[in-house]
Amino acid sequence: MNRAKSYITLGCLASVFVTAACSAVMEKSQASARQIRQEQHEAQLLEKGEKALAACIRARCETLDIDGMRLDDFTVLNDLDHVTSIMMSRTNFDDLNDISGMSQLTELHISSSKVSDLDGLHHFPNLTLLHAQGLRSETTIDVTPVRDAKNLTELALWTLEDVDAVEVIQELPNLERLVVDWKGTEGSLAFLKGHPSLKYLEIGGARASDYSALLGLAKLETFSFIGYPRLELDPNIVRGLENRGVTITEVLLVMC
Repeated sequence: MNRAKSYITLGCLASVFVTAACSAVMEKSQASARQIRQEQHEAQLLEKGEKALAACIRARCETLDIDGMRLDDFTVLNDLDHVTSIMMSRTNFDDLNDISGMSQLTELHISSSKVSDLDGLHHFPNLTLLHAQGLRSETTIDVTPVRDAKNLTELALWTLEDVDAVEVIQELPNLERLVVDWKGTEGSLAFLKGHPSLKYLEIGGARASDYSALLGLAKLETFSFIGYPRLELDPNIVRGLENRGVTITEVLLVMC
């Protein structure tokens, strides 16, 4: 009887080992399949990017739109002296210095790209629009290079660690539209105080501790906030803005 139990036990153990081995093989196979699919997808994005680039060169386009695509070499863009606007969000673009020869650019879209710092912005003195949302870095993104783009009228910066990091806004006197999202430390909006040109302001992320600076924005037309209810705003601030005809827009995030 004991021998029979031993056989049964050994059989069960063998079954467990076989199941584990099969699971490991299956997981490895699935991982390999995922990698193949990813490589095929990247190849398709690269093909789309190269086609879009070639079409732009042939047409001498002013706007190069490769959003969501890929390129093997972004330095070739320096030869496109006819391009004044580049849309390359969600691409593999990772270094502003790679397009340092494009000083004629007036619009630059690099949101959710591989760019991890903004140090190369001084190459583009004619920029009027910069969208740099969702950039990732091992350290806090330094936004101070934005001050080199003195002619900006529209700026979008997301995923900042602290609202105080965007004090450079005061050094952009022509800025009319600002979208900013920060996380972590709550701060005041003092960096906006007395800005001479700001008309549209959209803020998301952590709640600010002080919104009073908004009352000093003489040209403000629209204030939009994301992620928390209007009731949490200071009613005196709300009343002061509405009395001046400022449109206040509340955008609540939907949690699924």
